Amino acid sequence: MPGLARRIGAALSVLALTACGLGEGAVEDDGAQVTLRFALYISDQNVYYQEGAEPFKGYVEEHSGGEIAVELYPAEQLGNARDSLAMLRSGIADLAFTIPTYEPELRYSTGWELPLGMDTEQIVEGRWASYHEDGPLAEQYRDAGVVPLVTNTGSPFHVSSTSRPLPDLESVRGLRIRTGSDIHMDLVERLGANAVEGASSEQFEQLDRDIVNGTVFHYGGYRANGLDTLLGHSAPDVPLPPPAQNTFMSQETWEGLSEEHRRIVYEAGRRVSEDSTTASIAESDAELDAFTADGFSEHTWPQEDLDRVDALFADAPEQWAEDLGGDAGGALEQIEQLGARTDGQGPTELEADFESFRFPG
Repeated sequence: MPGLARRIGAALSVLALTACGLGEGAVEDDGAQVTLRFALYISDQNVYYQEGAEPFKGYVEEHSGGEIAVELYPAEQLGNARDSLAMLRSGIADLAFTIPTYEPELRYSTGWELPLGMDTEQIVEGRWASYHEDGPLAEQYRDAGVVPLVTNTGSPFHVSSTSRPLPDLESVRGLRIRTGSDIHMDLVERLGANAVEGASSEQFEQLDRDIVNGTVFHYGGYRANGLDTLLGHSAPDVPLPPPAQNTFMSQETWEGLSEEHRRIVYEAGRRVSEDSTTASIAESDAELDAFTADGFSEHTWPQEDLDRVDALFADAPEQWAEDLGGDAGGALEQIEQLGARTDGQGPTELEADFESFRFPG
């Protein structure tokens, strides 16, 4: 029932905003030719807001000479995180920070969360490249009526607990671990823990009420969610790929832009994909150092346990493709090929190639 209530609330919000005249796609306002409404479920304190959404807005407005205005709506002001596609299709939002795992139509995108041996930079480079070649990944976006503009790829996620030390694989067994991703839920259960579904915004309450005694999250987000006051132990040697988040524009809005404006929006997306990824990695590294200095315990696992983890995760990609069906096998093959073509060395550098972008106006 709580999930249903959230969806009903989001639907009512959409209806209310539409009644107020805000559900009609990109509109003229304040002397600008076009106003783009950007819906984000994250707060204005999140690294993806400060190093992603705000610079995106600044670049677009500056390079369009004020012909495009971007309005930012953080913290689910326009609707629930699980209703991003609905907001885009209704015209409530023109851009939306989206979690593909919540959207069945974008299911192939979740393949980037699989344990394929890629680091964050390889993932963001591979995801960006997927927008520029034909295949199941780009095709799903076209079928869903959205245009991918930003690859919001952050630092790896890790298992952390409230009070239980995590010196080895056995110590994870029986933990009740919160996670918001289907793939992470599967990986957590392969480690011997009990996976409990919960959005990132819900994890503080779940931990505080002892519904769970562990979580899978990135270190850079601990402080913003109050987790630094509840968590005491972690296993940095066992990284899980971060959720495959995107910023999408509705196809209708994209087609309504001139080619010059599409190029500006495209370039803004490329730049913030790079910069927000770099910022997220730096934030997590700095925060982990700060937490450790305050008494947070990092546990190093023996190599034999790390080898066991690799063995436990080995068939997860193939199982994902089999369970998902459709062309998930083709999507997995494409993801592996894209990852193999990236080097993941040093600062992320995403190639700008508007001409090969698979989303014409």
